[in-house]
Amino acid sequence: MAFVTTTEVKSLLQISVTTWDSYITSILLIMPDWIIDYCNNHFLNSELYYTANTLTFASQTITDSASGFVTAGFIANMEIYIEGSDNNDGHYIINTAAAGSLAVKNKTFTAESLSKVITICQVRYPDGLKLAVASIIGYLLSIGKGQNVASESTGDYSVSYLTDMPEHIVKQLKPYRIVKFV
Repeated sequence: MAFVTTTEVKSLLQISVTTWDSYITSILLIMPDWIIDYCNNHFLNSELYYTANTLTFASQTITDSASGFVTAGFIANMEIYIEGSDNNDGHYIINTAAAGSLAVKNKTFTAESLSKVITICQVRYPDGLKLAVASIIGYLLSIGKGQNVASESTGDYSVSYLTDMPEHIVKQLKPYRIVKFV
């Protein structure tokens, strides 16, 4: 996910050592799905999208016989969201962009050739998510350091641990949540 880097997280948490770099990087790889699910928000940029019924999916490539990707504004390293396909809806990062094709990174499409309308939209995360993500990672790091004790006793030793994300951290995501009716 492109909304925050390991360096930015370390800066926000005032971490100067490299001890936690691989852990932070690993968390950042799974954070997009958690944020999107929790917020019920795909963070779509309604100003940069492409809708067509001329798309085919194969391996790591979307092909457009109308060749409209570059004109629409898609470029390498942009995160996109696909909607309307039979099997390939979801978030992807563009590896390379050409007029008639988009190649994506680290994911493979299910082959399909459709004549129905599919929309590809740029994903744009608000900068405010950087602090929320850094706070979540800071909390997860504190758990790893044993700082998640909620209460302790001494007679017949008893201890309880924090098991949920603290409310003050989750509140940072509230402005980005979209109400979901079930």
